[in-house]
Formats: sequence, structure tokens, C-alpha cells
Amino acid sequence: MALAAIMIASITSGCPDSNTGPNDPTPAGFILTENAVERVKQANGAVTGTIEIVRHAGTGAVTTPSGDLNLSFTKEDGTTWTTEAQDSVQITGYNDALLAVERDPNNKWGFRLLGKGGGETGITFAYYRGTKLLFTSRLIPVTIVAEGLDLAKMRIVTNSGSFVNITDSVTGTISTAWGTEPIPINIDYFNALGEVVNVWSDPNVTLLWEVSDTSKIDFWQDPDDATNFAMMAKAPGSATVSFTLKHDSPTYGLYTAFVTPPIAIDIH
Repeated sequence: MALAAIMIASITSGCPDSNTGPNDPTPAGFILTENAVERVKQANGAVTGTIEIVRHAGTGAVTTPSGDLNLSFTKEDGTTWTTEAQDSVQITGYNDALLAVERDPNNKWGFRLLGKGGGETGITFAYYRGTKLLFTSRLIPVTIVAEGLDLAKMRIVTNSGSFVNITDSVTGTISTAWGTEPIPINIDYFNALGEVVNVWSDPNVTLLWEVSDTSKIDFWQDPDDATNFAMMAKAPGSATVSFTLKHDSPTYGLYTAFVTPPIAIDIH
């Protein structure tokens, strides 16, 4: 299980006003809109509403964003709290394996939430005037709904001792001796939380591969047992292999669930 990491994104705004006075009043709540529609608010100490992001199936959606979110703060009577030039807000408390914050460069109170993997997390707002904390929100629930296979990592382990992890980059190299016997390999997939996803239990999953030099090495998958993989090293040298996992979902249709960059192979 990946450890939850706390990320902080600062958003600043400048809009001269004057809520300030001798007692330096503070905001009492907030309103969060998505595409100009109210989604979440805090009033009288209670949060109503949630944020839901659908992480669309396929590698075109390694991260899938919410709509455009815009934050404003409110006074005790529900009217808008007006910001000042030195005001800022921090967005904290979320699991960065599941969620990321993308700020709008043209709207200092605007941002989007990027769904990186399916699951439940939440965000909080901390509102500052200069360095003075004026308001901390309650937790706003965020749900990321993953369509199709929710895959973030592929791992290849060979019985020759190679161990390769693939996300959007490759860590490790497949290294093996050449010979006449096939070399068993294990291929596993993981979600954003580091949990194993048993893709091989789905009969609609197909693994494809492309080898740069099949005169040196090739791969094989048992047609009767999708978990049974092997490679055959035919001659010394170097090559690369890329894997593509396809899923023909009854709900979402055929899509690419995971694709790797080229993985280096050293044959000795």
C-alpha cells in the first residue's frame, strides 16, 4: 500500500477591500463552485456537498481533471468575504497517489483537481492574511471513480533475477543469458495505491508486445494460461521490448489500459 503523502498547493489573490477593522474579523465558511455551479459549501461549521472525479478508462487519462473549480469565502451572515492583496489559501490533506492540484494561472482562486487513481480522499483549505491563519475549513470529501482497469504500474520479474518497474518511465533492465531454454517471467499490474490488480482474471484482457530485434529475443504467453509468460534469449546482444495491455470492456469498449516505454534487454 502506498503511503499517503500530504501535498500543499498555494493560491494567492489580490482584490483590495475592507473586511478588516479593529477586531480583524475572519471568514466563517466557503463556497466552492465547479464550472460556475455550486458543489460544496461550509456554513455554520458544517460542510455540504462532495467532489467526484471520473478517471476515464485508457492511457489517455493517466490523470483526469475535475471541472474548473473556484473558491470564495463567506462571512457569518453568508455574504461574500472580500479578499485583500496579501491573502492566500493552502490546499492540503489529500493523498497524492490519488489526487493532484493544478492551479489556474489566470485565476488565482481557481484550480482543478486531477484524479490519478480510483479511491477516496479529501481536501482542506487554510486561509491566510499575510502569515496569519484566519480560517481552516473542515474536510471536503473527494471521490475518484475509475472507469475500467485502474492501472498505474507494471512489474516484470524474471527467474534470472531481473526486476523491472514501469510507470510512465522504466526502472531496471531485463538481463539474461542466452540459450535454448525458455526463461519464465512474471508480469503484474498495480493501481495507484500500490495494490495488485489481477488483470489476468478478465478474459477480455489482451497483452501485446513489440520487440526491437526478434533474432536476439522473443516473448511467449500460454494461450491456455494467461499468467504463464516466458522469454527466449536467442543470441547475445541488446534489444528492447514494449508492452501494451488492451481491455475490451463490455461497458467502455476497447481501450488501451496500459502501455510501457521501451524496456532495455541485455543478453549475455
